[in-house]
Amino acid sequence: MGSGTGTTVADLDATYGLGGRVTFSPPIPVLSLALVGQGVYYFPENGDYMSYGIGAKFGLSLPVINPYVIGGWQWRRSGGGGSTVTENGITAGAGIQLGLAIPIFVEGTFEIGEDIPTGVPDYDNTALVIQAGVMFGG
Repeated sequence: MGSGTGTTVADLDATYGLGGRVTFSPPIPVLSLALVGQGVYYFPENGDYMSYGIGAKFGLSLPVINPYVIGGWQWRRSGGGGSTVTENGITAGAGIQLGLAIPIFVEGTFEIGEDIPTGVPDYDNTALVIQAGVMFGG
């Protein structure tokens, strides 16, 4: 963990980000299993913030719509004013992949920091991330 205070999750407040995801899926009919690696760079007003992680995705392969759950471990790195802070913790969520002419996905995940909350989530440390994207490859 670095020193100082960086950009906190609360500072992001509906900030946009840009990232990429790599998946490896064994060919299993009906079930959709995958190992996932991803990284996102966010554009907050002050400082900088990025998250990256590894995890697994499990879902159902239906003709047009593929619902899934996703979870894993993620790292968050933030900086501002010459200092950098790194945190890590679990991430969990759900999504839908649409098998249209161009496959797209929409997903919502919680990025839970080092302290797993009991009861109501602490949104200063727990980010709700809504992602959407286009899938390339097979």
